[in-house]
Amino acid sequence: MKKENISTYQLKTPIKIKILIGVCILILTSTILNLGYSYKLFTDDKTSYIFETGLRKVESIGNQLNSKINELSQRSDFHATLIENPTINLSNMINSQSEILIEGTIELTNNEPIINSKFLNTKAINKLNNLYNISSDSLVSHVIN
Repeated sequence: MKKENISTYQLKTPIKIKILIGVCILILTSTILNLGYSYKLFTDDKTSYIFETGLRKVESIGNQLNSKINELSQRSDFHATLIENPTINLSNMINSQSEILIEGTIELTNNEPIINSKFLNTKAINKLNNLYNISSDSLVSHVIN
């Protein structure tokens, strides 16, 4: 009886099975690489979408804020011109506006504000007085301070 050595014994596999295993390994490898690349691309795309959406919102809010600042600046210049013009009845004009409570001029003397003139919108002040049950004098002093 011939003694066979295990180390010299070779497993013979047909070439068809070797090709089949090789193709399966290639398909599995390419699928894993494609999934990894797709996942990375998806997360990067969603991250950039979130930042882009946030940027658009911030830009929109910034544009609205700039618009309001420009509007207030123009209105402030307009009201300063009205106050300086003595021919305009500013009291009647202010009472016709719903968003103005007090209009006037303040002068700084020694870093202390001194009120030169003030015009009250009595209609708006009375409306706030009735709505919040606040006295007109305390409302006016609160707005001025």
